[in-house]
Amino acid sequence: MNSDKRENRPFLGAFLMTASAASFALMGAAVKYAQGIPVFEKVLFRNLIILFIAFISLAGRRMSPWGEAGDRKKLFLRALLGYFGVVCTFYALGKLPLADANLLNKTSPFFVTFFAAIFLHERLRRVHIPALVAAMIGAVLIIKPGFDVNAFPAFIGFLSAIFAGAAYTLVRSLNAREDPMVIIFYFSLLSVLVSLPLAMRGFVIPNPPLLIALVATGLFGAGGQFFITLSYRYGKAADISIFNYSSVIFSLLIGYIGWRELPDWFSLTGALLILGAAGLVYFTARRGR
Repeated sequence: MNSDKRENRPFLGAFLMTASAASFALMGAAVKYAQGIPVFEKVLFRNLIILFIAFISLAGRRMSPWGEAGDRKKLFLRALLGYFGVVCTFYALGKLPLADANLLNKTSPFFVTFFAAIFLHERLRRVHIPALVAAMIGAVLIIKPGFDVNAFPAFIGFLSAIFAGAAYTLVRSLNAREDPMVIIFYFSLLSVLVSLPLAMRGFVIPNPPLLIALVATGLFGAGGQFFITLSYRYGKAADISIFNYSSVIFSLLIGYIGWRELPDWFSLTGALLILGAAGLVYFTARRGR
């Protein structure tokens, strides 16, 4: 059995989480550009590319993609929870205003923090709760949701955050023994197997620009998956999950560059709250409080 590879290096964990947020923001931009492509077709393209990258990486290092025998139930459960989270997110995006669905999904770091405290016995510091509240307020200021939702889609959007929080808590647990690419392989393989028959219904053949966007979706999705998986190897979930909120800031920048979407004062104030909360958690962790 592999030795415990988990290290507590909060700066590296925070950096990798931020890199993941940037990758996922770029993936979101590619998805936004690929209008006219059905949802499950986008999901299939994204996960096929991630599956290919994970398989090549593992094969190149002559590693088994199936992981340690004792971890396979956790690997499958992480993949299943992650896929449920994706399904719920896409359902909510199809039924709710984009801002509302995004805000509901952004509650996932709360669940990472508390699941890690309960199941991984990670210490919940006093600073975590006010910092996470400040980050959530910042996200609300940036997203400015209308909250004109009906109950069921909103509940499904909320479930997406719970599934994501549970999945990433398992990532933190699995990173003690498993290579990040093994975790990613399980998730992408399950996603492809489930999405394939759904994507075949109403399949749209993409033109060259849309094909490039779909490939970019997969590449940036792979980068996001790799960085977020690796981040939990080097930092405690409660310390680094808040840096996931930086994706909102990257989305603001990408929105301006790609579509000239200018942030207002609410968005700028929200960005400052998020950066301040992330900095508070990091420097508190560095002092060991």
